[in-house]
Amino acid sequence: MMGRGVAVLLGLMMLAGCSTLDLACGPRPSEGLPAWEHCRAEGGDKEAQYDLGRRYWEGDDVPHDREKAITWLAKSAAAVKSSRSYVYVPPVGNQKYGGVQGFDMPGEPGNAKAMLLLKRILEIPAD
Repeated sequence: MMGRGVAVLLGLMMLAGCSTLDLACGPRPSEGLPAWEHCRAEGGDKEAQYDLGRRYWEGDDVPHDREKAITWLAKSAAAVKSSRSYVYVPPVGNQKYGGVQGFDMPGEPGNAKAMLLLKRILEIPAD
């Protein structure tokens, strides 16, 4: 059974949005970085979306592809809407049961680096 301290710590980590484990994509590889970034970008990681868009624009370990660069940079530049998260709060003192507390999580602005690079790319006429 999970101790109360561990449950509270995990709940706080979820609230803060900090997770050092990436179970879907695994640890950062020494080779095959574009595939790893693609996995993280598909999962909504704004920095990975920017990196992948930049790679497609510069042809860095992937073929140069203007459309894919624009697609990934636009995803990275887009703002994230606010959401609601729920955390289990264990019983306190003489309380018999714990409860679930809802928290409104603020949205995030889009990636500023992606906005700038996307603007530069769109100013260049397509081939």
